[in-house]
Amino acid sequence: MYFQRKLSAAGYDTLAPTNATTETNKSAQIFVVSPGDSANALAIAALLGAPPSAVVTPTPGNDSAVPASMLHQADLVLVVGGDISKQVPARYKG
Repeated sequence: MYFQRKLSAAGYDTLAPTNATTETNKSAQIFVVSPGDSANALAIAALLGAPPSAVVTPTPGNDSAVPASMLHQADLVLVVGGDISKQVPARYKG
């Protein structure tokens, strides 16, 4: 919920957050589902403090953490990893 609100405050349209299929993601990933959204994905990476290398195209080998339904509902899918999860304040209640 924290990242949804952060993105919404920056002017991005967001869907309700959902849990990844695994919770062992060490690094954030921003999946570019619609090819024309690479620039937005890079802007989101910068906003969240993730490196540009976090922006990827979904493939059968890298999208296992993304619920399949999300790849059909969004242009971009953010998977929060341990590298950016520390942004969430300790007592944040969403």
